[in-house]
Amino acid sequence: MSIKTTKLTRLQQKELSLSRFHNMLLKINETVLRANDRIKLFEQICSISVENGGFDVAWVGQLNTTSLTVTPLAWHAENAGIDFAKLSFNTCKKSPHYSELCDKSISETRVVIADHATYQYSKPETLDDRIRKHGYASAVAIPLFVEAEIWGVLVLYDRKPQELDKDEVGLLKNFSAYISHALSHLKRSELLNYLAYYDPLTGLPNRELLIDRIQHFTQIVDRNESSLALVLIDIERFQILSKILGRQGADDLLKRFSSRLKEQVFNRDSVARMHGNTFAWLMVDVRSATQVARIVEAAIASVLKENNLLDISFFSLQTNTGIAMYPNNSACPEDLIEHAEAALKEAKASPERCVFYSTEMNEIVFASLDIEHRLSNAILNKQFVLKYQPKIDLRNLRIVGMEALIRWNDPDHGQIMPNCFIPMLEQTGRIVDVGNWAIQQAISDYSTWRTLGLRPSIISVNLSQVQLRRSDFVDSIKDLLSEIDDHGLSLEITESMLMENTQDSIDKLQAIRNMGVDLAIDDFGTGYSSLQYLTLLPVNYLKIDKEFVNNMTSDPNSMTLVSTIISLAHNLGLKVIAEGVETEEQCKMLRLLRCDEAQGYFFSKPVDFETISELLKQDRLDHPH
Repeated sequence: MSIKTTKLTRLQQKELSLSRFHNMLLKINETVLRANDRIKLFEQICSISVENGGFDVAWVGQLNTTSLTVTPLAWHAENAGIDFAKLSFNTCKKSPHYSELCDKSISETRVVIADHATYQYSKPETLDDRIRKHGYASAVAIPLFVEAEIWGVLVLYDRKPQELDKDEVGLLKNFSAYISHALSHLKRSELLNYLAYYDPLTGLPNRELLIDRIQHFTQIVDRNESSLALVLIDIERFQILSKILGRQGADDLLKRFSSRLKEQVFNRDSVARMHGNTFAWLMVDVRSATQVARIVEAAIASVLKENNLLDISFFSLQTNTGIAMYPNNSACPEDLIEHAEAALKEAKASPERCVFYSTEMNEIVFASLDIEHRLSNAILNKQFVLKYQPKIDLRNLRIVGMEALIRWNDPDHGQIMPNCFIPMLEQTGRIVDVGNWAIQQAISDYSTWRTLGLRPSIISVNLSQVQLRRSDFVDSIKDLLSEIDDHGLSLEITESMLMENTQDSIDKLQAIRNMGVDLAIDDFGTGYSSLQYLTLLPVNYLKIDKEFVNNMTSDPNSMTLVSTIISLAHNLGLKVIAEGVETEEQCKMLRLLRCDEAQGYFFSKPVDFETISELLKQDRLDHPH
């Protein structure tokens, strides 16, 4: 080949290379003009570099100035043989992942070219050197900037040698300028978008984003038929605090308060800064207003009790809270915010620090909270007592058992019946402690009767679903019965308790039976248990619900049901107890139907320890009243 021909070929190659670079630059420029997402921009640049620029591999990496690593965010390659998702290029020479190519491009902020002649790195076995062994004869690193600050690199690999002159290097610099301009534009757009939806001081969502989240969650609530609550929390006397602390100190207080409030919320909940010193807490999938009030009270108490929230010892930090519920008293997100703000305004003007939007709801919630607080004192001050109602053998009218019924002796309101406080104990989980106390007290009373020389009867104690559901239920009963041979304990469970996680309930009850504890199904006939489950349950007794007993002398259907339950139980080897017996006619009918035992006001109302002790001495109720 002549020298003239060789020069012509080089000129053609130069023209082809420039044309390729111009085409690549044009495509990148078009992409940059349409860019609105950083990762998509990088992916398109890498794709253009390979498909239009003729390179074999292209990747874009971001520099971490602390760790000095460059992490690939996007790449494009044809059979590269390199997993860029697992690579991390390092600009620190001591690192095994050191990349001299990236180091030079970033530290010197220039386009660095490594071609077939110069692709010999000063340090052997660098990451660049290992990549070269995959068959890449040349590489180009192009620095990228965001507002004049180095941001990262675009790296191009080629299996062919690259001999780039100043024109081609100039085009590569244009690549850097175009991409850097796009990155700066995206940064400004992201900042504007952030400021549109987030509070710059605390980093929390602002009012606009909160409204969007309310709209989203109201749709979920509508589908799930649940509720959500919007809680507005205002730092009291903040204007005075601002004057004492100064602007910087007040801002620091808002940031600490928002941070600690955010720590209190659940995963799906949202905390936002509405304005000034008012924060919003959007609570999702709540069950009741009482639950909301309880959670908010505990959360605010936790936030305020932190030692360094306020550095002024003479100033007591307090809050006001306004709460609105959806869909209870708000038809749409706008109403929810408006109603919560109205409740907050009322809280600021009234002695109550926490106010719900509706007056009726306020009364219900604070009545419940009042009971909850008084129950806490009742547990501490041992205000609970057991009353005993005897169970009578219908064949001979002797006492063969008794049911322990819990009562609350409130010093301000007198004796309170279980239906007024048991649900609250279950909601708060305190039924576990109170239930264990009832079992322990019943066992203690049983032991006392034996010491007095009486023939004590089996004592049945009602079991809560909360207790049965706990994983430590069996162990807790075992602990209560430890070192007691004759405890006389029987536990009563309802049908509905058995329908949740049936097999687990059966296993637990069988373990209890193995400890010598009798079991009875209470209110039988009102639940949904099947005969199949009934045959599997390790129970001794069925208790017929008092509603059927009350109606059986006037309603043939109730009579048939009572008769069927008795026959069914006897066929299964179980005894039957009728509840709520109030008349002699009911008593006679139950005896004709061969019911085993009965309890109710016809025989005796629930009585205290001393009275039931006297009845045990008589050992027989010949004249029930």
